[in-house]
Amino acid sequence: MWMMISGFSFFYIMMGYMRRFSQPFRTDGAKHQQKIGTPTMGGVLIILPVLLKCISFITHPVWFVLCSFGLLGLADDWLKVKYTSSSGISAKIKFISQIVLSMLALVLCDLDTHLTYNNISYDLGILYYVFAVFIIVASSNAMNLTDGIDGLATSQMIIMLLFLGVYAQAIGNESIVLFTLALLSMAAVFLCFNWHPASIFMGDVGSLSIGAVIGLMAVILKLEIWYALASVVLIGEVVSVIIQVGGFKIGYGRLFRMAPYHHHLELKGWSELEIVFSGMCVTTVMGLIAAWLLWI
Repeated sequence: MWMMISGFSFFYIMMGYMRRFSQPFRTDGAKHQQKIGTPTMGGVLIILPVLLKCISFITHPVWFVLCSFGLLGLADDWLKVKYTSSSGISAKIKFISQIVLSMLALVLCDLDTHLTYNNISYDLGILYYVFAVFIIVASSNAMNLTDGIDGLATSQMIIMLLFLGVYAQAIGNESIVLFTLALLSMAAVFLCFNWHPASIFMGDVGSLSIGAVIGLMAVILKLEIWYALASVVLIGEVVSVIIQVGGFKIGYGRLFRMAPYHHHLELKGWSELEIVFSGMCVTTVMGLIAAWLLWI
């Protein structure tokens, strides 16, 4: 509670400073011209207090991922703002950086290489590390793609962190509980400013880092399969982009009006609030189903 109260004070103090970093927009696709001038890099206001709150866990892989992926996203956002472009760090460099940072994070983990499903455990050996890197990088990029309209990515984060935090509490993983509580508090505060019409955008500094952290937490808590089930909205966003790009490459043309899928819904007439509330409902239901399957 105190972190949320101090978080509101911190946001109000920093909002004036953040207004100098406005969000560049693409000129095609969904019409967001009314959002021109809205500040970005709001993820800094989430992760900086969390890093300071959890400074005693500075050697923890979650702290490392939040910090390192945050710096990667910050560099990407800074280039976009500096050159007034929707393109920052090249996709290739960003992807390689994510893989390297994920591998370094896993070095800090005392990982169990078993994958458990339906009370049957499979030892994947070295392949588990490849699988874990995939989860972290995929989660990071999925959250980044989802961060396209007001409140969508932030609301997804909150629901995911809530489920992970409850499970961590149930099994007694105190460090993950601390991180989830801190992130939940600041994400909830941020949502008040990011709700439609948004006063500030998260930027890559927030979506890349918190998406990666959620993926890493799922790996540490051995919830890899259940996380995939609960994150159906994030997966849907990624799949829509893959299908759209694939359709163009094979000469089929445009399969969606625009990708990711939330922009397709926008161009079909859905309001941003309708899309956000629908995404929240889907993730909540899928998360409850995953929790039920996990405990039966």
